[in-house]
This record gives sequence, structure tokens and C-alpha cells, in this order.
Amino acid sequence: MKLAVIKKEIARYIFLLIGLLIVSFGLVLMIESQVGVAPWDVFHLGLFYRTDILTLGQIMQLTGFMLILFSYLLRVRPTAGTFINMFCIGFFIDLIRSLEIIQTPNIMVLSFLLFTTGVAIMGFGIATYMSANLGAGPRDSLMLALTRISGLNMGLVRMALEIIVLISGFLLGGPLGAGTVIFALSIGFFMQTGFRFYIWLKKTSYYQHFYHYLFASERLEKLKEL
Repeated sequence: MKLAVIKKEIARYIFLLIGLLIVSFGLVLMIESQVGVAPWDVFHLGLFYRTDILTLGQIMQLTGFMLILFSYLLRVRPTAGTFINMFCIGFFIDLIRSLEIIQTPNIMVLSFLLFTTGVAIMGFGIATYMSANLGAGPRDSLMLALTRISGLNMGLVRMALEIIVLISGFLLGGPLGAGTVIFALSIGFFMQTGFRFYIWLKKTSYYQHFYHYLFASERLEKLKEL
């Protein structure tokens, strides 16, 4: 494999991991705000409240694995990035929560500020890991599978999925709140802002300096020797 190709692949996986870490941090902010969470996390937390065996991160991993398996049966093959997504978000969620660095505010205004900050960070994180272009995550894989077999519009399938998991999570005791509506209305904006940032960044000298520093030949040779 050519050196330039190896550099590009390493950069993509680094972007993926950084993005997943950012997403996880944003999710923890939203959870700790206690004003609501994203639809899938209403479902995850609903399951979490019903069990004393698994951590929240493990429930996310198990859910992700089941979605990957179901998608595969519907002929959507997972990539390495799909499995990394499944494992790392759950792992990072448990790690960040175990550090107890995020506390629930006592003032409602601060709770909403914490939640909105979490949505913004999550949107930026999604843009980061999607920039790696290493395949869809477990939930997006299911969306693609259902879109393929149903012939319906992808946006409609995604909306139907989110409504189903939202209702299911609420019935399980998940935290449905005003924050859930805020998330639905704002996550697209923050994701788009993140994508625009990376488009700008790649045109600047800062990106090139970072790239060449991180992937200097001597550093890459050391990685190959490990």
C-alpha cells in the first residue's frame, strides 16, 4: 500500500474516533441536563431504567449490534466504521459518565443552556465522524435497509423510525421532554455548521500543517513497526 494511502486511512480513522468522542460528550451533556434527549436516547434510557445489569453504554452497544444484525439480514453490509461506531459511543458514554465531571444544574435556564450546548457539540461531532466517510452507523444502516426494501423516501423512513423509538422509549420510562423537540429542530443546523467548518478548514494552511505534523514519514514508520 502506498504511503499516501496509508496516511489518508489513518487520518480517516482518527477523525472517526475524535468525532465519536465529541458526539458522546454532547450526549452526556444532554442527558445530565434532564430536560429531554434525542429520540434514540429516550429509548436507550428507557431500557437503562428497566435494568440493573447493563450500563447505559452497554445498552447502546447491544442496541447497535442488534440494528447491525437486522440491517445485515436486510442486505446492508456493515463496515469497520459501523462496528467502531457501535462500540466506541457506548464506551465513551460510560467513561465520561464515570468521571462525573458533568452535573445537573439547579436552575432551569442553565439546564436548557447545557442541553443546547450538548446538541451543538453532538452536531459538530457527527460532522466530524461523517467526514471520515467510513460507513454508516448502526441506526443509519437500518434506515438505509428499510428505505431499500420499502421504496419510501429516506427522510420519511428516518422520521418513522424516530417516532417509533421515541414512543417505545417513552413507554419504557425514557425522559421525553422539551429538549427532545429542541433537538429535532436544531440538530440539522448544528450538523450543517460542522460540515461548513470542515470545508473551510481543509482550505486553510492550518489543516495542512496539522496533517503533515501528524503524518510525518518518521512517525508513520514507527506506527508500522508496532
